[in-house]
Amino acid sequence: GGGRGGASGGGGVPYGERVIVTDVKTPRYSEMLSRSTFCGVMPGWGWSGRFEDAVLHGCIPVLLQDGIHTPFETVLDWRSYAVRVPRDEIGGMRRRLLELSPPAVQAMQLRLSQVWRRFTYGSVVAAERARAAAAGRPQGPGAALA
Repeated sequence: GGGRGGASGGGGVPYGERVIVTDVKTPRYSEMLSRSTFCGVMPGWGWSGRFEDAVLHGCIPVLLQDGIHTPFETVLDWRSYAVRVPRDEIGGMRRRLLELSPPAVQAMQLRLSQVWRRFTYGSVVAAERARAAAAGRPQGPGAALA
């Protein structure tokens, strides 16, 4: 968690001053992600949508998992819009995030604004429609998925 935007975090709250870690389900999940500068992508036992949740809410994903691939990493440089903290460095995560300069954070947020569409289902449908059109298949509602 933490405020949104440069060093002041928007609303006068410096990012990193306030960190929220919870395992409690909340109806404010989307709001909390949208208001945060960094969002943790926590270790788990398999795939989760936390990375995508962060990206789609404009929140810089902080990967706390070793040995996993990020979505679309073969075509998108995740280092330009996310941070990876190795498992053995989790204790220093807050310090590491605070050490990021405001221009570096702003550059990552700008990159998020450029890549977020890749993480929506709409981008998959648009890509399939483009492939169908290139192959000369009919277009129209549902035609691309037939």
